[in-house]
Amino acid sequence: MHTPLQEPRTLTQILLAAPPRGLALVLWVMVFLLPGSVGHDPWKGDDATHFGVVWSMLQNGFDWVPRIAGVPQLDYPPLYHWFSAGLAQLLGWLLNAPDAARLATAAFAAILFAAVGLTAERWHGVAANAPAVLLTLGSLGLMVHAHETQPMMALVALAALGYLGLSQIDRHPLRGGVLAAIGLSGVALSGGVTGGVLLGPLWLLGPLALPCLRTRASLVSLALSALAAGVVCGGYLAVLHHAEPALLEVWLALEAQKLSTPGDLAALDDWLRMLVWFAWPVWPLALWAVWRQRHSLYAPALVLPLLYLACALAAVLLCTEARSVNALPLIAPLALLASAELHSLRRGAANALDWFAVTTFTLLVAFVWFAWNTLASGHPARFAATLERLGPDFVFRFSMLAVAIALALTLCWVWLLLNSPRSPWRGITHWAAGVILFWGLSASLLMPWVDHGKSYRPVVESLQSALRALPSGCIIGRDLGSSQRVSLDYFADIQTQNDAAAPTYCRLMLVQTTRTNPAPAPDSPWSLRWEGARAGDRHELLRLYVRP
Repeated sequence: MHTPLQEPRTLTQILLAAPPRGLALVLWVMVFLLPGSVGHDPWKGDDATHFGVVWSMLQNGFDWVPRIAGVPQLDYPPLYHWFSAGLAQLLGWLLNAPDAARLATAAFAAILFAAVGLTAERWHGVAANAPAVLLTLGSLGLMVHAHETQPMMALVALAALGYLGLSQIDRHPLRGGVLAAIGLSGVALSGGVTGGVLLGPLWLLGPLALPCLRTRASLVSLALSALAAGVVCGGYLAVLHHAEPALLEVWLALEAQKLSTPGDLAALDDWLRMLVWFAWPVWPLALWAVWRQRHSLYAPALVLPLLYLACALAAVLLCTEARSVNALPLIAPLALLASAELHSLRRGAANALDWFAVTTFTLLVAFVWFAWNTLASGHPARFAATLERLGPDFVFRFSMLAVAIALALTLCWVWLLLNSPRSPWRGITHWAAGVILFWGLSASLLMPWVDHGKSYRPVVESLQSALRALPSGCIIGRDLGSSQRVSLDYFADIQTQNDAAAPTYCRLMLVQTTRTNPAPAPDSPWSLRWEGARAGDRHELLRLYVRP
């Protein structure tokens, strides 16, 4: 049983409660999610790529298939992009398109936190709700991906929602069945086969392992939720077959290949090294919880999270490549396992977690302030030279709002450390607060410098300037990645033509190559007229060629 939570009575007790609860917990989540979700350009990588799909929908209207500048993107089904594009339209009067689109990720992250907290409460009582949320929020791997245009966040959030419904079906068949149906439909429309492997097997394994899911009411609810999800997914496939039959065949073949091709076991070492930091500090706490409950291996509160973790591992290892974003499905089941016994940590282990959290994030806070001061003053010279090398030509501009936010967060951190009461949950509370503080300071003080290096805006503006002196018309794109094509479209309304299918009359060619091993120049009569790269990027290089 969990140590009962003492209900805070005064405002100070509410703000300093460890863990925070109610509105205080909601405030912590908002402070974590909003900074960094708005206020910067699309960044190279997933952020720009998936914004490109959203931008295409905003420009060309609703689409049954994710596309970038007309080119289908079949990595994910379109649920996340539909929601993100709708949010961008709804908030277009207030925010620019990338910021509004990114808020879709924040919304799904909020669903993830709520679902994990309520599931922990279902199995372990109200005292486990807030710790489960803090464990999820504090996982290091979530920090960046929760603030980018990221469809994987929809997948993990809807999987957690479906799991919440599954965990409630024995007590509340109707409510649990509705949540389970929404989750099961959502993971299919946001993750395809990966989503099906992540959540679908629980509909069979759960009743086999747990008598509470074998009652008549539970089985009927499970069957109806699966039927509802099947109708939703079948309806989408039927519409897609009518609208894009050839594309549907390609997509189904790609999804089937994920199941027919076993995961690359050679990448297992990469996964293990990544998960050590990605799921920190949740995975050691989850191992402790399983060890503590080793004599209750048939208890539903342990069996169902373990089955959830097994399905997540299968989805991650069999259906995806070794990238940090693909490990996101592991966080929720690990947090649910860890929340069960967090209160029972040995005093030495609890104090070590608390000390490590306070020391780590205090040093990180000091480093962020030091880096900001160096950008502002140019001192010390050696560190300033390092920052200049990483972000060439960055021009510092003082922002009173950014400094005020950073000061407020820093003072809150100091106040929390000086006044937080002793509690079995103080270590994870300080860890989650440190994650919020570090991310908030980085987003307020260092965001302009980071944005300068990760955005294609300066490159596209330089290219646009060069194009004014060159013949107008179509541009052939050779070896361009999705980030480059999206940035060209968004910043300059430039849509490049596919190299293989470009019209013969195109007189311009934009080529992506590398500095260390540049691609050979196109055969005569092409001549180089411009080249550029993102600030600090020592690898990628864009070159523009023209012919008579």
